[in-house]
Amino acid sequence: MAAKLLRRKRFDIVGPPHHVEVEQRLLTTYDTVLGLDGPVA
Repeated sequence: MAAKLLRRKRFDIVGPPHHVEVEQRLLTTYDTVLGLDGPVA
């Protein structure tokens, strides 16, 4: 019984973050910065 209680308290279920702002960029932007060119890098 005590072991079950300890196991329950060990892990907390965490939901997804409410809102995270992430800048989205095209992959070609990174290719340009890295000096890669052409259709397949």
